[in-house]
Amino acid sequence: MDIRKAIEEGRYAEAATHLRPLSDQGSSDASNDLAIIYRRMGQGANELFFAHRAFEQNRLSSSALQTLMRALLVQGFFQPAARLYREVRNERQVNRSHHINGAIALIRINRVDEAAEALERAGNFPSAEAGDLKVELLLAQARFEHARALALLDRLSALGEDIETQRTSQLFASGDMAGVVAHYDSVSPAHAGVRSQGKTALQAAIAQEDRERISRYLREVEGIPASTEALARGLLDGREIAEVQGRSRTWRFPFVATNFSVALPHMAAGFYELGALDSLRSLVRPGQTVVDVGANIGNHTVYFAGEAGCRVLPFECNPRMASHLRATIEMNALGDRVDLSHLGKAVSSFVGTIPFRFVRDDYSFVTEGQEEGTTLTPCLTLDSLGLEQCALLKIDVDGGEPGVLEGARDVLARLRPVVSIEVLNFNTRRVLGLFEAYGYDALREDSRNDAYSDFVFVPRESAFGRD
Repeated sequence: MDIRKAIEEGRYAEAATHLRPLSDQGSSDASNDLAIIYRRMGQGANELFFAHRAFEQNRLSSSALQTLMRALLVQGFFQPAARLYREVRNERQVNRSHHINGAIALIRINRVDEAAEALERAGNFPSAEAGDLKVELLLAQARFEHARALALLDRLSALGEDIETQRTSQLFASGDMAGVVAHYDSVSPAHAGVRSQGKTALQAAIAQEDRERISRYLREVEGIPASTEALARGLLDGREIAEVQGRSRTWRFPFVATNFSVALPHMAAGFYELGALDSLRSLVRPGQTVVDVGANIGNHTVYFAGEAGCRVLPFECNPRMASHLRATIEMNALGDRVDLSHLGKAVSSFVGTIPFRFVRDDYSFVTEGQEEGTTLTPCLTLDSLGLEQCALLKIDVDGGEPGVLEGARDVLARLRPVVSIEVLNFNTRRVLGLFEAYGYDALREDSRNDAYSDFVFVPRESAFGRD
């Protein structure tokens, strides 16, 4: 039986019947597939039952337990996750990651004392207060609350916690590149934890286009990935264009070393997320309309306009990326297929202005209010455009995905496009609920890391959905 095909086609009961025996034998792959099934079906209780049964039989591996705990947390089943943690916290299979996940679940159900105890089990903290702060830090990081996370790190440092490595990473996540390199340079080389952050410091120097530091880090830092080194040397050499080989021709993009996620594959002459793009191409036809929300430099826009022959309507509110996108379309002569009239505008659930923080060239997000460092950005809804066609809606907006979907109720109800969407994990339950209300099913899911998952949703009545 092709289990993966059964899952993609929504034949969950059939797939689960074949997976359970494998999972009981300790297969982490099978357990992960079961977690995906339960997550798509919204059956946290069934997942918990499976976990208990497997544990009673002493057949649940440490990795399988971790997969199940994460699936429960991502779905928002905090009570079941906390109950599962209480059941297993004294077992030999439980490690630091399980205790941390248990702490997250416990803090979400207001069991702060238990959460602090879970963090004590995960590592040695000088006080219960440090345990509480560690839980708060994990939650702040999960919600991308960067200023709060940095403040919590300061408080932990005052209590005697060694948080230097975390501080480097958190400064980078918050967009404080000057802070990253200053912190990295200030710490003694004897501090192995911080010195291992050399790659992060090099990326921060690239983001600042600090050629002196880039040159020095290339000489001094060990173990730099070849792709990161290529970006650094491309910037030092003054490279301006990246050429990407498509099936039909070679496409040209501005080389923007500071746009890490997209620039890395472009350096290797390939499209960013080529596998996902090729898969989506089978769901659209030439001449159909693709809406690209969060278009960045134009990687997906060029693929769908140039390779797939579609008409594309891109949105990109980061001013620098919008400028590069415009240049991308011009240098590839795709102006007849790409409508650039809405560049510089954000997409959300209302029409007006919205505060954005442009952290890096490859990362920006909506803030709660007009804080220092934010930019008021013009904002519209997809429904306000009165679109007549939309075969595919692609969304990659770093946490703003619920707003985009809530402002596209009419588009989704009337035009029924396929939706390819990156969902940050703290939004997963809300996004799944919206698609359920809109009559969509998940055709594919790729949980690539602990921060986000990629989904492809299709209308339930379509040939791709469940009958």
